[in-house]
Amino acid sequence: MRTSRRVTCSYECELMAVTECLQVVIENQRKGAALPGMVIFTDCRALVQALGGSGSEGVGEAVLLADYLMKTEGVRTVVQWIPSHVGVLGNEIADGLANNGSSMPQPRKPLTLSAARSVLQRGTARLWSAAQLSNDE
Repeated sequence: MRTSRRVTCSYECELMAVTECLQVVIENQRKGAALPGMVIFTDCRALVQALGGSGSEGVGEAVLLADYLMKTEGVRTVVQWIPSHVGVLGNEIADGLANNGSSMPQPRKPLTLSAARSVLQRGTARLWSAAQLSNDE
């Protein structure tokens, strides 16, 4: 059964953003930028933990890019968690841009097993809540 509904997972989106950021920095370093280090802020605690751990699903490219930056360009990369929805200006702007972007056409990308599981759990919870509400009436 095909559906036109987009499936999104904030973890996957945050990982894509971190990976893209690292790629942009590599391109700029190759063009002569002299960045000694950088901090990437994210409100996705699970992503920060995955990037800091070993064997986490789907983070390999970001880890390899950060490692490349350190070994070949001398750029130390830190991924730092920040709380969401507490008025941190840059994060509020990023959340607004993400909300705007969510209504735009999205590239087709295979889901990881953990993202698919998360989507299924949220969908099941919504269905369960709706069934409970209709039983209460």
